Amino acid sequence: MTSPTPPTRNGSRPAAGYGGDNGYPRNARGDTVQRLVVLGYITAVAMPPVGFILGLLLAVRLGKPNSRQGLWVIAVSVIAAIVWVLALATGLLNPNTNASTS
Repeated sequence: MTSPTPPTRNGSRPAAGYGGDNGYPRNARGDTVQRLVVLGYITAVAMPPVGFILGLLLAVRLGKPNSRQGLWVIAVSVIAAIVWVLALATGLLNPNTNASTS
């Protein structure tokens, strides 16, 4: 494996040709969108209204590769909201009970 050739010296900025990434990947924008998709799925299950809003934000990006993921996030958030309402209505989850036995 060979090392890259050093950049040409540019006056007072000898390392300007390297374009340091400070630990961030070169495709930082794509990674940010991917993180938003993951956050959308997590919030769609845990907090359906927030997941629905993130899904709308992703779905608005029509023509972008992750716009279809936005529709899936919206669908998951609607299904999760129905499950949450059913779980609370049937008493499966009761936020008013005291879980401590002492």
